[in-house]
Amino acid sequence: MNIVKRPITIPLFVLVILVILSIGASFIIDRSLALPSPTYTPYPTHTPNPTYTPPPTATPTNTPTNTPTPTATHTPTATPTVTNTSTPFPTYTLRPTYTPLPTYTPFPTATPTLTPTVNPRRIILNNLIPLGQLAVISSEASQENITSINNGIFNLCGFNANHASYGVIEAGIDFSAIDEDNIIYDAASDSITLILPPPVITSCRIEYIDQYDGSHSLCGTDWDTLRQLAQHDIMSEFVAKTKERGTLDHAEFQATLLMGSFISNLTGKLVDIEYETADAEPELPPSCITEIPSGWTKDAESGAWVKTD
Repeated sequence: MNIVKRPITIPLFVLVILVILSIGASFIIDRSLALPSPTYTPYPTHTPNPTYTPPPTATPTNTPTNTPTPTATHTPTATPTVTNTSTPFPTYTLRPTYTPLPTYTPFPTATPTLTPTVNPRRIILNNLIPLGQLAVISSEASQENITSINNGIFNLCGFNANHASYGVIEAGIDFSAIDEDNIIYDAASDSITLILPPPVITSCRIEYIDQYDGSHSLCGTDWDTLRQLAQHDIMSEFVAKTKERGTLDHAEFQATLLMGSFISNLTGKLVDIEYETADAEPELPPSCITEIPSGWTKDAESGAWVKTD
């Protein structure tokens, strides 16, 4: 076997690299020889990098500054001010002690208004006396008559006239004569007996008088006097008719119903109404009495009016 020995060839780029390395090595050696080695100590003594501990030391800024918030205990201390100022509300116990409402018993004790029912006479009188007269019925009346005047010898100066009239007469009870003796209270039966005056005519009025068909006289005719005399006759006839019709009896019946209901509602008790004995000729009120012109009188036989002076 033949071994062929080839020459060892080094590539060109390798040579270039080696040359550069050699030049750099020589530069470094020369540089190292030129600079003194003892002065090249800044690298080991450059320790500021390890001593840069501010990040850990920055925690104190948080921890001390956070402590003031816990130490701000003013909010708990402010509670005494709240408790001190709020205590007046619990201590204001005047409302519970305001017991006059339960003790205000005037309503139950206001029974004195009912206690006079044991003797109700004064209550009844106080309600009846102000009434004065109580008209319980009114009666209408009409009348036609001939009123004549006889005057002179053989009635030469006499005259007459017809009259048509209309009027109203009222009847009722006069309370002016009532006193406590007219009221009797029976405690056993809890009832009241009221004794009233008898019904009377309380008022009269003539609404109108119509004069017509008058006769003339040789001596002159006084129609005004004739009218006054006619009014007197008509009023007397109205009163007489009222009594004949039983108007006073009817008034007694109406008064019994009215007063019985009135006193019963006033006192709440049973009521019995009685009446005093009536006079034979009860007195008439002024409205039922007419004045006769002076100097005139009525002839009983003829019924005509005669002048006396």
